[in-house]
Amino acid sequence: MKKTLPLLALALGAGALSAMAAPYGLNYDETRQVNSSKGRSTGAISLSGLAGTQTLEVPQATDRLLYHKIFTAPFVVTPGETVSASISFAGNWMNAYVYVDYNNDGEFDPETEAVSYSNLGGVNSAGETNSSSNTMALPTFNIPEDIAPGVYRIRYKVDWNSIDPGGSTVAGNNIIGNEGSITDAILMVCGSNDVALKINAEEGRLVQPDRKAIPSSVPALNSILFKGLPNVGQHLESIRVEYGYPDAEVKFGNISSFTHTVEGPEIFRNEGVIPSYTVLGNDVVLTPVFAEGDFVDPIEKDGYRLVWSDEFNQPDGTSADMVDNWQTPSRMDATWRRYVTDRNDLREIHNGRVILAAKVNDGADPAITSPWVTGALESATKFNYTYGYTEARLMCHYVAGTFPAYWMMPEDQSAGWPHCGEIDIWEAADGPTRSWHTIHGPWNPKGGSISSGALPISYSRPIVYGLEWTPDYLEWFIDGESVWKVEKTHNRIGEANWVFDKPYFIRINQSIGDGSWAGNGNPAVVYKTEFDYVRVYQKEGQQNEGGKTYTIDYFDKDINDNINTIRPEAKNDAAPTYTDLHGRAVRQPQRAGVYIERRNNQAKKIILK
Repeated sequence: MKKTLPLLALALGAGALSAMAAPYGLNYDETRQVNSSKGRSTGAISLSGLAGTQTLEVPQATDRLLYHKIFTAPFVVTPGETVSASISFAGNWMNAYVYVDYNNDGEFDPETEAVSYSNLGGVNSAGETNSSSNTMALPTFNIPEDIAPGVYRIRYKVDWNSIDPGGSTVAGNNIIGNEGSITDAILMVCGSNDVALKINAEEGRLVQPDRKAIPSSVPALNSILFKGLPNVGQHLESIRVEYGYPDAEVKFGNISSFTHTVEGPEIFRNEGVIPSYTVLGNDVVLTPVFAEGDFVDPIEKDGYRLVWSDEFNQPDGTSADMVDNWQTPSRMDATWRRYVTDRNDLREIHNGRVILAAKVNDGADPAITSPWVTGALESATKFNYTYGYTEARLMCHYVAGTFPAYWMMPEDQSAGWPHCGEIDIWEAADGPTRSWHTIHGPWNPKGGSISSGALPISYSRPIVYGLEWTPDYLEWFIDGESVWKVEKTHNRIGEANWVFDKPYFIRINQSIGDGSWAGNGNPAVVYKTEFDYVRVYQKEGQQNEGGKTYTIDYFDKDINDNINTIRPEAKNDAAPTYTDLHGRAVRQPQRAGVYIERRNNQAKKIILK
């Protein structure tokens, strides 16, 4: 990396050296707020590498503080790897700077420890001349091969043409007036040795999905698939993960050990993934927490059953399931898929998620001549459904030019687009704090669209997007909260033009914009969106092809005479009680299996598949 800093003395500004004499000093008081007239703010800082993309949220939009110290989790790297940093920033772009205190002396040396910056006098840290100095695009940088495993301080700064790690003090163009930011975090360097693994389970057991024991030693930075085996009447509620270097000597207020909790949607039917970025350090301790009550997926409380899903729990480095669940969309001229390819590295599994990517064509496949290559998956020919509830948990790593989406198209597209219909469950395109939800159909001669408009969102964390689809309405959800609804009787559509009454399939993709709604892609950026899972639920009687179904067989049973007769209307009886085939009472059948429902002096067999 080029390290010439032609404007160093000027860019540091008066008084900066004395202010920086304190450990990790600033040129302003830590409680100083930035101005608010320009509407600029930092929303998150990220680092991408072998451990995936790690993101820490920065609350500057609400507290307006110049400085934040976020030690809730570290950024994880390995010696010798190439990593890329990014900053989610609202408002007109400025310049971005990243520093690492490699020698752990409590200072960021701007000559040797400014590891990446987007602009200094029209040149970035890679020595490249900027076409525009108004840029946040940070070049990649390398972690030294000889660096010792342990913890280091890393600093992210938004400023204007200033290499000073304490913030520009230039009169009329300082970091306060420009509404910049300074954020410190921990960089944890992981060694290549295996990590000792300990499980503290007071109740139940924690094993691998095949029910074999989790080994006592695992490779560093490798995710761990787990299955909880709770006691009868319990479920796995969460797992506390403790990791890092708890015995390491640290200075200047840094910390060396962390905790992470796997919970909520990350645990599905008592199974899930310990993230790879927590499997590092000297020891990893897993403490499962079991709670009373059988596991019930929240959506099943409304009578829905899981009929199709991809949890993306295949081994790291493999592709998404292109046999049973997905296929590659065909390339056409539409913006979203003009660069779609079938390269597996654009839809790769990591840490229990599929990472869909878009990047400049690197020439790895000579048959692909497009300037970009992008990843996309669709369930067409593998799975479709009519009516139900679908949701996906995903992490959008927003950078200007990105164009990812989670959406549905009908199997029958003979009417042509958009007259055939389209349901956009989620799109990100025109800003780091904007979420879009749209439908398309035959509502005027050229086709029409109805949109939620831009809804406020923070892309600094994973989000669950959902859609409930019934014969009468479409309703969108974000993290379980209803955010938009379109009814069949909508006056712009008209019931005769309601095209959402036939089989649809699912698409997920990471594309780039064309300079219109979504801006042009930046060749220096690898665009990514991580999907943790995609699930579809249906109620009894709703149709699908390629998914699971559950059936209910009703019959009369005279308990004394043991005579069975088909009697469909039995499902209308009141006050049922349930038992499993072991004779144990069950409050409400939820898991796959066979149950007996008794009503008055009769019974029916329920088979959940």
